[in-house]
Amino acid sequence: MNQEQLLAYKDVFPRTRKVAGTTMQDPEQEYPPRQLESKARSSVPNQESPQQAEEEEEEPAPQLPPERLPNALIAGVIIGLVCVGQAVLITFANSSVYQRASATLPAKLTVSLALALVGLRLLTSLISAVIYLIGGFITGRIVVQRRLGFLAGFVAGVITYGAGFLLSYIPNYPGNLPTSRGTGNVAEVAGAIVVSLVFLLIAGGFAGLISLFGAWLATRRHRYYER
Repeated sequence: MNQEQLLAYKDVFPRTRKVAGTTMQDPEQEYPPRQLESKARSSVPNQESPQQAEEEEEEPAPQLPPERLPNALIAGVIIGLVCVGQAVLITFANSSVYQRASATLPAKLTVSLALALVGLRLLTSLISAVIYLIGGFITGRIVVQRRLGFLAGFVAGVITYGAGFLLSYIPNYPGNLPTSRGTGNVAEVAGAIVVSLVFLLIAGGFAGLISLFGAWLATRRHRYYER
């Protein structure tokens, strides 16, 4: 019997074995060695998969941009100058109102004129607040850290209030009302300086809070704060 006939014979009559009067098929024939080997491999737990999964899940820590403090200070100066510019522009655009107010004694101001002055002041403050918010948003985008957004707003508020304080001493400036300014003694001058510094800090803190809110809006979904 040659080899081809032997292989054909094995295909037709598979190997069997008798156990207690029963015929059982050879398990190697029922499960070929390759299938048994593949099942054995699949049953062994993969010990490297958790480590690989952790490595895949780990992401590099977000890097903060360089020169954050100088950029925040520069942003604060720019925001402050923009606020001062819009205040001066509104003042000169409504110079006729301020001229009428300057020609009238404070005790004799009409209600309409007083309301016009208050409205201009509120308009200037509202526009400044919007500029603080936008500036804080842009600062947050640039430097990422929110506290630097507060710093930028604080610097802008100090510049805005300080510029308005200095403009009030310019003669014939449209926003200046006629007042009697005396020299005063040292105590009065020192008291005025202290009060001005307190209002300067309050203005800076108020502007800083608005810019901080803008910086929060810019970075609320940033990876640096989602860790």
